[in-house]
Amino acid sequence: MEEEPTELPTEASFRPATPQERFAAFLTDTLFFFYLLGAWGMLLKHLIGGDLSKPFSFRGSGMLLYASTATTLYFLYYMIFEGVLTATPGKLLGRLAIQKQGGGIPSLIAIFVRNFCRIIDYPFFFFTGVGLIETTRQHQRLGDLIAGTVVIRDISFEERRINPDTARLAGVTRRTIAFLLDAVL
Repeated sequence: MEEEPTELPTEASFRPATPQERFAAFLTDTLFFFYLLGAWGMLLKHLIGGDLSKPFSFRGSGMLLYASTATTLYFLYYMIFEGVLTATPGKLLGRLAIQKQGGGIPSLIAIFVRNFCRIIDYPFFFFTGVGLIETTRQHQRLGDLIAGTVVIRDISFEERRINPDTARLAGVTRRTIAFLLDAVL
């Protein structure tokens, strides 16, 4: 008699993203945005007839135009990705997403509110940004608290199989032996 294959559970499991995971996503998004900003600077230079080899060297009204459009582009980057995919490219790479506090997809207004609060989060970085992420239970910054959102991380089936609280960790001796074997190989 042939046994039927055992099906793996398909339900997804989530937990609030840690400050380290959020910071990694932020750095990745910052890198992506700087490339986008460089391309925008070159396009704007081309449109106003400037030197393309210096995409960030605007003067006078050109600087005002570049600064205002770059700021708008920054907010659009977050609004479009989070509004359509519930995650920016940095969050997607880290398997992070934005969710309503009680679960579900956040509204576009919630996405707008959480991103508009970046105006407050960035100047007061250690108080409203990092400070709140470190001290709130679900690692939320000011924008998340006001908008009622939380950044979550998808936990795969494999990660759920092992309970880190009960898993036995390797001691110093075993880790040293593993390190030496890795160094030799």
